[in-house]
Amino acid sequence: MKLLTNAINKNLPSLATVENQDMEKLVAIVKFFNPLGNWNCFVFGGSQVEGDYMFYGKIFSVYCPDGELGHFTLSQLEEIEIPFGPTTIRIERDKHFQPTPATQLTL
Repeated sequence: MKLLTNAINKNLPSLATVENQDMEKLVAIVKFFNPLGNWNCFVFGGSQVEGDYMFYGKIFSVYCPDGELGHFTLSQLEEIEIPFGPTTIRIERDKHFQPTPATQLTL
């Protein structure tokens, strides 16, 4: 699955517009997730940076249920391999996710 499509790229606010916003003003545009269900990653914005794509978002996990704000790259998401029996699975994008205010996000 392609994590970053042209349509998402066109609609994603730049890093400069989201990095210093209050949580009450942020809106998640994209959701990436571990198909095994132990974490969700919500993206508020992103920009092309040094040959990669840098996102700003909030990650929720079973280990951090309140979430953690931060930066992560497209290549980091694409490199994740999750052992699943004799094979591995990868991070996916929620195709049905609708923009959601940051204050309403959860694991």
